[in-house]
Amino acid sequence: MPKNILVVDDSVTMRKVMEIIFAHEDVRLLLAGNGQEALSLVQQVKPDAMLVDQVLPGMAGYDLAAHLRQDPALGAAPMFLLGCTSEPFDENRARASGVTAWLQKPLDSSTVLEKVLGSMGMTPVTVPSRAGAAARPAAPAAAAPGAAPSATPPPAPAAQPPRPPSLGVPPSTGLPPSLGVPPSALPSMGVPPSGAR
Repeated sequence: MPKNILVVDDSVTMRKVMEIIFAHEDVRLLLAGNGQEALSLVQQVKPDAMLVDQVLPGMAGYDLAAHLRQDPALGAAPMFLLGCTSEPFDENRARASGVTAWLQKPLDSSTVLEKVLGSMGMTPVTVPSRAGAAARPAAPAAAAPGAAPSATPPPAPAAQPPRPPSLGVPPSTGLPPSLGVPPSALPSMGVPPSGAR
């Protein structure tokens, strides 16, 4: 049965990032855009872990954390405060609010998976890219030395999507590739060179 993780962040993009990070894990995300939505959600489904943005509209993350900790049904569910660069993190206020740990934005998907899943006794089944690309399933374990080779051939590499034609614009021109016009061609097209009137 999947574990429930409450994610409270006013940023639609951040909620989508969380969906991507946890896409291959045995969890169900409960998404809320503010404190009131979160409080309503936890009345319907009890989360096994909680990720709360530090800065929320209407109710600060610290205050929401304290509210959630007052609910005896949530027990000692791990709660992570998502720190942002625009506000300093107040460790004393976080502790007083019942926060378990703090994760700093921009988030590293490996760290999020290890800390959040680990707090629930789970091990990540995905190996996220450190460059922020979408997570991919973990590679199968290597065969033991001396074991018979596998009858299954290795999977073929994924096909790359076709690249749009460059239209002859070298990347060093600084022009967006969609323009497709080298700077030397502009005067011949009836556009005066820069500086000319």
